[in-house]
Amino acid sequence: MLIAPLLVACGGAEVSTPTHAPAPASGSSAAGVVPTAPRQPPTVEEARAQLDRAIARGSAGDHAGAWDLLVPEDQALIPRTDYVAYQQACNADAPQGAPYEIVDIRLEDPNTALAIVKVLGVSLPVHAFYRDGQWLTRLSDTNRTGVTAWTATRTCPTTTP
Repeated sequence: MLIAPLLVACGGAEVSTPTHAPAPASGSSAAGVVPTAPRQPPTVEEARAQLDRAIARGSAGDHAGAWDLLVPEDQALIPRTDYVAYQQACNADAPQGAPYEIVDIRLEDPNTALAIVKVLGVSLPVHAFYRDGQWLTRLSDTNRTGVTAWTATRTCPTTTP
């Protein structure tokens, strides 16, 4: 049973730094500028909602939509259309619509969330990373290896039990 496509977000730990708007140039006039409230720090609730979206997209077979929620480093590994082709070819027997549950989630630091997601009775760690004002997911090590092989050879990686 393949559950990797359902959990495109599984994988490694990394820390990112949030981006901030540049400070206005000195001597610039504040006239006519409407002040905006500073962005609140990312929350665990936002991370949970994003992970729910990413996993639901993969589970429903919306692989293009799941690719849209990947960190840029993973998007750089494989173009969107190739990612869809990879998922359709290499994970065709994965159960679509399998029920999943985000059992627990916590912030490891202000920009990294770790969730425990249960799919088909298996609990797996899933990371989300806060980048440029939004939470994004990362491919699992298995999916990262798979997309690398697919990009190079257009063949599905084999696994040994």
